[in-house]
Amino acid sequence: WALFGALGHASGHAILAVTRRNGLLPDGDVSAMDEFLSPDANFVTFAKHVPGYFFFWIPLVKTYMLNVSSKNVAAFAFFAMAGSMQLPLKLGFSYALTVLFAGQSLDQLFLTREEKGFDYMLWPMVTVLPTFCITVMESAWCTESSVFSTHGHVIFDGYMALSYSLYYLSCWLWNNAEMKAKKSL
Repeated sequence: WALFGALGHASGHAILAVTRRNGLLPDGDVSAMDEFLSPDANFVTFAKHVPGYFFFWIPLVKTYMLNVSSKNVAAFAFFAMAGSMQLPLKLGFSYALTVLFAGQSLDQLFLTREEKGFDYMLWPMVTVLPTFCITVMESAWCTESSVFSTHGHVIFDGYMALSYSLYYLSCWLWNNAEMKAKKSL
């Protein structure tokens, strides 16, 4: 599912780029719901949100909620998308991360005690907490810092790739060390 999550992330960027380039993505405090409720709403208004549900929300939510059925992921993704439509578009990034991390937290609550090992403890330290800090910096400094205004999301995406790589490498090393220890007994 990680591959689908990465593709979902990329499709989110593509959807935003296409809609912004074609003048379909308003700036400022306008929300998607404002568009739906406007008298000028048409098929394009609806059609630009359908790909976001299937190619952005569902794959990303499933990536963060691996232990949840696809039916429940689709429902969670639908409510996540509906919630995002209530907010100004400029808050979409922060909202999406909040939803994804909340979904992952819910997913992990249902793990058994035996399933909560080294990898369970390592995930928030290597990925969630640093990502949260970078997200806050990107959101807070996007207009004041020349680095974050021009490269903030690149820094975020780069850290995501690095943190996932570090996480999986650490888990692999830990599991190999555990297996060698068990064999030597």
